[in-house]
Amino acid sequence: MKDKPDIITQESFDVIYSDSILLKQALFGRMIEGEENPEKRIEILKSIQALDFDTDPKNFYNSLEKAIKGTQDAYFSKRSISALRKMKVFKVKGIDAGFALCNKKDQADYSEIIAVHNASSISNIGQALMIAAVFLGGKYLKCAGEYLSNTLYKTAGFEVYDNVPDNILSNGITETIYFMKLKGVPEP
Repeated sequence: MKDKPDIITQESFDVIYSDSILLKQALFGRMIEGEENPEKRIEILKSIQALDFDTDPKNFYNSLEKAIKGTQDAYFSKRSISALRKMKVFKVKGIDAGFALCNKKDQADYSEIIAVHNASSISNIGQALMIAAVFLGGKYLKCAGEYLSNTLYKTAGFEVYDNVPDNILSNGITETIYFMKLKGVPEP
């Protein structure tokens, strides 16, 4: 059995997401009005679609650190390079963006999506990252705050199955932590 598919095709996409026009546009590329560098964005989307990622933990660490130092700092747990070596990491080649898959609880299945980030100037690639994460085995995630749980993750086919209110993040903001699963997948 193959560890991962070679590419996300329209047919394999339809098996998971059926009629999601929004997600098809996110993954298979569409121009965004006023976008500064549409060619680079389309190139990045094609790379994500081809599942052509840099899987070196050190490169992923450096990319994630840029996101942590940027505006997303409170929403990420710091990860060491040695911890990342125990995960499957996927950094988009050429930009500081990506995600990782780790084991959910004591299961050795790499089904939890963590550290979804984009510290690059290429916008609107979050949906494509989420689609790739699902194709590579991601079924669960947790996020801080209602915004991502109701936008990016919900659109990618995830639903909340539990939450823990009133968590104080590293910047002092209080947020609810949402535990989410891909629709149709049992709760852990």
